[in-house]
Formats: sequence, C-alpha cells, structure tokens
Amino acid sequence: GDVYKRQKNEDPNDLARGAKVTASSEASLEVVLDPLDLNLFELNRPRGMMFPVTASRIDSVDLQLESRLEEDITLKMGLRRAESLNDYTSKVDIANATAVVPGTGEPKPVNQQPPIAPARRTWVTFKLNKKVEPGFYWVWLPATPDVYWCGTVEGGKEPIGTRRLIMENGKWGPIKEYGSYCFK
Repeated sequence: GDVYKRQKNEDPNDLARGAKVTASSEASLEVVLDPLDLNLFELNRPRGMMFPVTASRIDSVDLQLESRLEEDITLKMGLRRAESLNDYTSKVDIANATAVVPGTGEPKPVNQQPPIAPARRTWVTFKLNKKVEPGFYWVWLPATPDVYWCGTVEGGKEPIGTRRLIMENGKWGPIKEYGSYCFK
C-alpha cells in the first residue's frame, strides 16, 4: 500500500490550503442506553464521570439514577476540572449542584427471600450554570447507599474522551474495564 510521509503541502493549486473549517451545528455528549443494556453501580463509594467540554459553559448535567429508598433524597454533585483524561488529582469542586432523587414511595420488604426491593429509575438534572473553558471536566457523586448510577455493562461502550472514576482508599482513579455511566 501507499505510505504517506509527513511533508509540508506546498502545492499552490491545492484549495484545501486556504480552506476554513466551520460547523453548522453542535451536539451534546450523552450516554443514553436501552434499559436492557443497563447495569447498575451502587453509590457504595464516591463515583465520577469524566468528559470533554468544547463549549464555554455547562448549564446542567443529567444523570440516570435508580433509588431503592422509600423517601426522596437530595444529592449534591461536584464538578471538577482536569488537565487531561488521565488527571484525577483535583480535590476542589469548581461548582456544585443539588437535585432530588425520587424515592420509591414503598417500604423495603421485610423477611422476603430473595430480598427484592422496589426501585425507581429516573433522569436527575443537576443545574450548574457554570462558565468554563474547553477541556476535560468530571462530575462526581458521594457515597449514597441504596442509590445506583446506571451505566453500561462491564466492557461496554465508552465514548472517546470519557472515563468512569471511583474513589478507593481516599484517592480517585479510573475503573479499569471499559464502560460509561449514563449522562447527558
């Protein structure tokens, strides 16, 4: 096959040399899955999702969460900046937002074998209204037993430039298997 070497294009008749790139539209990055493809990840420890931002602000982030709690619960989400896709060192939130995760409205069963708790899955909107510069950012949720973040099966789809994070032993790090939490 042909091999292209890195050579400067000096052809004066090449129209591409004077071309300008413009976009007629833009699209939001989102991971929305068919319910049959979902896996659930309990917020048994803090979890996060890193993603690239090309716009000048983040108005809101929607997370698909499932609650097995009878009552509604208010969750606080943090937003952090990263220097790269492999940077999980930030300890400072540049913005926070709270939102209500609806409860099931039903008590957990007592002495039921196997214990099958009622569940309520919904998209929860965290309004940030934060001016940002293009780059990598990540949102995170604190440990919240009986609340689950929906995501891909282990080894599932992981959009380019995204990474699932988890806190272990007080330090943030990536989840080794490919996959994504559901967000938009």
